[in-house]
Amino acid sequence: MNCADEASEDDHHTHSHSHSHTHPHGDPPVATTVAQSLNHRIDTPRLAAYNLRNPQHELPRLFKTQAARLETTPVFRSHFGPELLITIPFTGPVKLFSLLVRAAPDAPHAPHTLRLYRNAPQLSLDSVRAARPTYVCEHPAAASAAASAADSAADTAGFVEHHLPRRKFAGTSTLTIFFDPGPAADPDAGPALELYALELRGDWAGPATRAPVALLYESAARREDHPVGQTADAAASSSRLGL
Repeated sequence: MNCADEASEDDHHTHSHSHSHTHPHGDPPVATTVAQSLNHRIDTPRLAAYNLRNPQHELPRLFKTQAARLETTPVFRSHFGPELLITIPFTGPVKLFSLLVRAAPDAPHAPHTLRLYRNAPQLSLDSVRAARPTYVCEHPAAASAAASAADSAADTAGFVEHHLPRRKFAGTSTLTIFFDPGPAADPDAGPALELYALELRGDWAGPATRAPVALLYESAARREDHPVGQTADAAASSSRLGL
């Protein structure tokens, strides 16, 4: 049950259930909150999935709102074999903190390995294995996930939170997730992967929204609207007349 940084070994990396977890490599990861959800920052018309049995137009429903996060329908399944590739574009740059996955709790339908790619929207199932992932996480075994399910109400939802190295996911405009069934699985046959919900958490780094500035345009200035200017004109006229 570990995550591996493909770029360096000096980052802390782990995943945990939605409750606090002992970090296997030192300090526990920084906790995230519902307020840091980035699901509403996803550019849903540009979502794409490869080897998905469900219609593409249903894909935004995988990124459920907080009100719907406990729903288990629809179930998103891979089509041919257990591989699945999902490309998630954002409406602006974000800094990712974690990825929450709610999936089938039992093998063989549960995820095995998650390979994450930052800003690589061109990847497909044909090219993804040759690309170097930004980060790799192993999804916990079903028995481990179920063992502490009674610890909190949040855990009964079945979410597993994979904490990410934040410095490596700053300035993320697109996140590509490859659900790799592992070397023992047949990528072209076998049981389908089953997902119920995904949630991304982090900081929005997009352009700040500014309030519109109201501008007043006058086609012709009116003297009565500018008493100060009128006084100045009167003073100038008096000066010219020697008053």
